[in-house]
Amino acid sequence: KPMGVFGSYGWSGEAVDQLADKLREAGFSLGFDPIRIKFKPTDEILEHCRAAGEQFAQALDRQKRQRQSAQPRTLGQGNRTEQALTRVMGPLCVITVQRQEQPIGLTTAQVSQGTFNPPGFTVSIPKSHPIQAHLDLEQTFVINVLQEGSALHRQFTKSPDTPLAEQELETAENGSPILTQGLAYMECTVQGRMDCQSHWLIYAVSNSGKVFHSQGRTAIALGQTRST
Repeated sequence: KPMGVFGSYGWSGEAVDQLADKLREAGFSLGFDPIRIKFKPTDEILEHCRAAGEQFAQALDRQKRQRQSAQPRTLGQGNRTEQALTRVMGPLCVITVQRQEQPIGLTTAQVSQGTFNPPGFTVSIPKSHPIQAHLDLEQTFVINVLQEGSALHRQFTKSPDTPLAEQELETAENGSPILTQGLAYMECTVQGRMDCQSHWLIYAVSNSGKVFHSQGRTAIALGQTRST
């Protein structure tokens, strides 16, 4: 079961982190990042606590759905197919490119490892999204992997349309934006592009990458695509 740790303190405040470490060592997962509050919480901290509570409730709801999905059901073929599709999950990522002076991104869970040698990925891009015009053959982009329970994860889950310009960004060697508050990133070059009716299926090779938080966990989402 997911656990959570929060508390206020008036001196050095080690207890919150110590409790979180003990829970991790015991094999528990954390439903949100530990919250440490010095003295009286501000309105901003209280809002952060409410957001953490929402995130914790979502984690419990996911567990409930997983238990329910394990129970046998009698469904029509259409419903069975739809339910099967909802079991396809992937890492929650933000695809980023630089369009002139404006960063542009796509929040998506439709990213999969495609090859090992060379390291490559497939990404499903809706034709209706403007980013698709910047992902032709030999063009470059960055895959930003979000960290489960992080502030960035909560922000893009709650509001996928958050402008990238409001985030902490660095520029990759290929010129695309990097979300420095993410879990990891890969710089990619498009090597193939397949027309799949409403989407383009992009195959790209990873040229370089980096993990920002080695102990972090990848944010997972049901197969879906959102724009930012």
